[in-house]
Amino acid sequence: ILGHALPEPAAGPRRPALKLDDLPTELAPLYQLPAIDKELTARMFVRYNYLKYRIDQTIQGLDRRDPRATDLNHVRQWLRQARDIRARLAAANLPEVLSVARRHLIDQADASPSRLLRLLGLGHQVLFEHINSYDPARPQPFAAYLRWRCQRAFARQEAEEATSPRAQRRPTAATLLRRLRLAVVGSGGGIEQLVEPGLRLRRGGRGAGLPEDAHRAVASACEAAGFEVLAPPFARATLPDAIDQAQVGVSGVAFAVADAGSLVEFTVDDGVRLVSTLPRIHIGILHAEDLLATLREAAGPIRDFYTQNPKHATVTFISGPSRTADIEMRLTLGVHGPEVAHAVVVS
Repeated sequence: ILGHALPEPAAGPRRPALKLDDLPTELAPLYQLPAIDKELTARMFVRYNYLKYRIDQTIQGLDRRDPRATDLNHVRQWLRQARDIRARLAAANLPEVLSVARRHLIDQADASPSRLLRLLGLGHQVLFEHINSYDPARPQPFAAYLRWRCQRAFARQEAEEATSPRAQRRPTAATLLRRLRLAVVGSGGGIEQLVEPGLRLRRGGRGAGLPEDAHRAVASACEAAGFEVLAPPFARATLPDAIDQAQVGVSGVAFAVADAGSLVEFTVDDGVRLVSTLPRIHIGILHAEDLLATLREAAGPIRDFYTQNPKHATVTFISGPSRTADIEMRLTLGVHGPEVAHAVVVS
């Protein structure tokens, strides 16, 4: 069984290049991986299982007090060969896992890239479990059995998510607002709830800065109060100096995490981040429906943002004013950022 090296899979793509507009860019190369035919797959599994058997038998026969160096070298060599075979099998069958995940999302309400990546992560676990437990004597091919195992795992996860207490009892916006208030007590900032029929934030935009209607409402209120307003588009050359002279920075945030007491800002331009980092006071504005309960819920929007903006994407967690105690353990506010932070929740 171990006498000859396994042949490499045939060179060339797995299948002709497809137009996959709905597929995240980083996943497209999976469809170009070379395939392994059924005969080679069976030979690889025979050798993989035999290597595991030899490793187990050798380890059981070792003298625990004085193991022989020859036996230890054999175990290391067989472990290396087994890992290589497992990696080749996994790489050759990842396209099958991806195809099952994409088919599972057809006609589903949540078919976002983040959902696809979550399914692919689950399918990756199923793939390795299946490699370790598959018997090549089965009449059913490995790929067919893998597809069935992935479909079953995806359906089970979907049922568990639908019946979980988290899905059934999502906190209301008022409850999340109370939790957010409690999380920022003593942070030097505050939270104000603003009910303004004329100020409606566009949902789902997750970009940097304020939406146009929110910007107009804030700018007109500031001008009416006699404040000078620096509005975008900013001149990049003079932006740092202009913002450095401003007393207050007002920016839109993507969402807030109630349990962490944090605002989360998405930007694709570092210049826009200066609005929330350079002025002495920062005011973040968000919609009440963009309040999330935990950091776990923030993973999906963050993953979607990085998928849509693979370059120049920055995610910033704002958890109150800047603070440091590096010098003589004395807490000082406003050294590396705003001295005061506020959040305005628009309902």
